[in-house]
Amino acid sequence: SLIPPGIDELIALREVVGIIERKEFDFVILDSAPTGHLLRFLELPHLLREWLDVFFKILDKYREVIRLGKTARTLLEVSKSVDQVQKLFTDDKRFKFVAVTIPEAMGILETERLLAQLRKLKILCRDVVVNQVLPKGLQCSFCSEISREQQKYLKEIRKGLRSYHISELNQFVHEIRSLRVLQELISE
Repeated sequence: SLIPPGIDELIALREVVGIIERKEFDFVILDSAPTGHLLRFLELPHLLREWLDVFFKILDKYREVIRLGKTARTLLEVSKSVDQVQKLFTDDKRFKFVAVTIPEAMGILETERLLAQLRKLKILCRDVVVNQVLPKGLQCSFCSEISREQQKYLKEIRKGLRSYHISELNQFVHEIRSLRVLQELISE
């Protein structure tokens, strides 16, 4: 009952850090949840660090009365994991954050909120991918109207996020779900 909320996510993230440190793969790609969940996830190490600092101060103050033994050792390990995760998030040689948005008003607002929070957390982001852009030259009147609307938002993205490297990714008929499809996408 002493363990703070979010510890499960930290343990999962710690496992990802372990995979990176063991160099099991050349790249590890985490496709995150929507912005709100992602921000809570990225803020987790900072929040846990604050919680652990307070907990250790209380533990130190009452060390004569409280003997936690195994719990204290576990929390010390958690503390080390928090430090490793925070270092990874801010290490631009080992960690690359790519924001993904769509050419719609809500997508732009969420992306701006995400990028502002990343700056606050000192997590470097240089790249923004605009996903689900309809290809030009579609003959369907509905598609043409949507494409026109998207072009308006793409202009807004290019202007508002001009300090970022912006890539546009066309809408695909099928989901991009395999290594082969990713490799085809990269080679285009």
